[in-house]
Amino acid sequence: MEKPPFPDLNKFPQLLESTGHLTERLLVGYNSTQDYLETLLSFCPNIVDFATWVFRIKSIFPILDKLPLRRLSANFDNLTYEDFLARPFFVNLTHLEMFTFIGRSWEKKFEALVHLPNLTHLSIGFSIDDDVIPQLLRHCHLLRILIIAPPSPRQYLERKGTKKLLAEINDHRLVILEIPPFPALVQDWVKGAHGGIDCWAFSEIVSLAQSRASFSSFMICDNLLMPLLDYTGNYFVVPPPQYFPRIGFDWEGCLNEKGFKWFAGLHLHDPYDAWSPIT
Repeated sequence: MEKPPFPDLNKFPQLLESTGHLTERLLVGYNSTQDYLETLLSFCPNIVDFATWVFRIKSIFPILDKLPLRRLSANFDNLTYEDFLARPFFVNLTHLEMFTFIGRSWEKKFEALVHLPNLTHLSIGFSIDDDVIPQLLRHCHLLRILIIAPPSPRQYLERKGTKKLLAEINDHRLVILEIPPFPALVQDWVKGAHGGIDCWAFSEIVSLAQSRASFSSFMICDNLLMPLLDYTGNYFVVPPPQYFPRIGFDWEGCLNEKGFKWFAGLHLHDPYDAWSPIT
């Protein structure tokens, strides 16, 4: 028996009038219009996780201010420093993914993120000034994961002084990530929305393996309850990976004996071994 076709919400967004309040996660596609986006959001007042990689969010500030957002993935290059201080929806964000921003320096640029009091996870998808990284780790007091995901991690690490700076930082919260291109990036977001391993959870695993602290027997990472060995030290081989591809990362080849024992105990079938298209 064939499933009935999914309703065309582009043509009939009013269909959400009776069900939109149940929506908590929303990824807006590339074939949407500004009017459609505003209508869609008006029917979905309980969104906590919102991603839009086409539209600039400044035009929908009044709508976002009314949402109980906890996660936001978007472009921010048309915002101002003051926007981050003034808009109510920024206050509750725990996860922020940025593909563009108001600049690449600290003063009056990334410094704005210090004023997001609940920020625990930050992903930056472009190259930034090197001094921004230690500033973020130092001043964003609740930060658990800082992902740097430039278009080419290899070229980023070849910049003069970058490797030396990262070695001096030596902070397990910092993950240099090679993110998948579109449409695999969409699949990654969907996996996270369904409680699977996405870039956030993948980076949590990397951070735990990099950590030099002792842990109790269990830790909750995003959607996962992870068992941990009573072991102080880095689980990666020496020298460790300089960056981590989200797709095809060789966990077995990059972890030492104790690290792989820990990783195998997680029983994860879901950091990608390879990418398969969305079906």
